[in-house]
Amino acid sequence: MAAPATGMVDSNADLLLRVENCVELILGRKEFKNIKQKSPLGVQNGGTGAAFDKGEYDRAIATHSTYSCRINPFWLDFRFTAMGGVPIREAAVEELQKTI
Repeated sequence: MAAPATGMVDSNADLLLRVENCVELILGRKEFKNIKQKSPLGVQNGGTGAAFDKGEYDRAIATHSTYSCRINPFWLDFRFTAMGGVPIREAAVEELQKTI
């Protein structure tokens, strides 16, 4: 995780550390071995949508100017925030967890 700019305090450091610990706990389980390298499940394999396909993407963009697919969430950096330095409201995160 990148350090905050000099003189700044990362108000999300504790939350991001807890997230990182949770991700490491998940990745440490044998069921998730090499999950970061796996492709998302397409419909044919029990998934709920198509996994990314470059050919399908090109056709959809050319025809409809839009494309939708599934990704592997473990490709994401769970510590990244587009709003660096803006505190995350943990109560809102907890509320979101109840709806997922």
